[in-house]
Amino acid sequence: MIYLDNASSSWPKPPQVAYAVASWIEHNGANAGRGSHRMAREAETMIAQTRDQVGKLFGIQNTDQIILLQNITEAINLTLFGLLEPGDHVLSVGLVHNSVRRPLNYLERQGVHVSYVQYERQNWRKKIKDELNSNTKLVVITHASNVTGEVLPLVELSEMISVYRKPNRKPYIFVDSAQTAGLVPIDVRQMGIDILAFTGHKSLYGPQGTGGLYLAPDIVLKPIIVGGGGGNAESPDAPRYSPDRYEPGTRNSPGIAGLSEGIKYVLDCNPEKLLISELQLLDPLIDQLRTMDGVHILGDPACESHVPVVAFTMDGFSSAELGLLLDRKFDIAVRSGLHCAPYAHEQQHTLKMGGAVRVSVGAFTTEQEVEKCIVALKQLHSETKM
Repeated sequence: MIYLDNASSSWPKPPQVAYAVASWIEHNGANAGRGSHRMAREAETMIAQTRDQVGKLFGIQNTDQIILLQNITEAINLTLFGLLEPGDHVLSVGLVHNSVRRPLNYLERQGVHVSYVQYERQNWRKKIKDELNSNTKLVVITHASNVTGEVLPLVELSEMISVYRKPNRKPYIFVDSAQTAGLVPIDVRQMGIDILAFTGHKSLYGPQGTGGLYLAPDIVLKPIIVGGGGGNAESPDAPRYSPDRYEPGTRNSPGIAGLSEGIKYVLDCNPEKLLISELQLLDPLIDQLRTMDGVHILGDPACESHVPVVAFTMDGFSSAELGLLLDRKFDIAVRSGLHCAPYAHEQQHTLKMGGAVRVSVGAFTTEQEVEKCIVALKQLHSETKM
């Protein structure tokens, strides 16, 4: 199969990722933080080394502030439910994904005030300024849309928001990096990020079931899951310190071992070089789509900063039909539908038509695979003209 759905989950993975997962299952079954025997200590060491890799990637000095979780959805839920109280105000900036919007929708019913600003290249400063108020505790920034691919200017946004900060440092800046981690350089200190959520299974090339959260040292969240952990076992309450406070229960050690190797791969390749290479792979497809009558590209792939995705519609086909035809006739995997981002499709006027087809490449996509996708789309497009 030609796999062009890397924005959902990258595949294939680097061989060392698969080896690390299998090797861990074969050679170590112990739980980190549970016992002092050699295998338990090895598990602790491996997890600490993974935090170090995350720290290198995101410019995080204190790796105790890195919380390893099951995915970015868990990281977002932990942040929003652990920080916001009735009466607080939260501002969401960008084309928000349901992993952010649904928790905010729930919290809004509990008395949290929520507002949304769609980032636009003109007039965005005034729009954000108009929404900030004395109760704004958090600004959630969707770093890049999983539909249009546009990357928001984090440094500019952070600098602008910091002007309105109160002595208690609020509002905090919370970044959803689902589509950018591993491709777009992120440094929490240089970019003024207080909270960063990331996933392991996309451009970090880790397994599904991995991800995490960075918290600035002065931020303490209410845990949303409590239970057994490696420290403070004598207390009936969750520890106050990170990361133990937020990592109860048995951790996904095989997945974390794979994530560590995935991040090493990304660091060795250099995220910026990976991004340039993947964008170049996608360029011929975008050029061809622009020449086809009745094909409509969502967003602007030529904008200043972009991740390697392109979403489009083709007259004569629903997105579901087009995706199914690519799969069944050409053995090509793409993502069709609303991409868990109805707000983005609403802004792009594709919500009522069922969304769009999205092609997304990765580090292991080849020029030949992209060319076969172009040929397939041309053939399907020609059928609409008969």
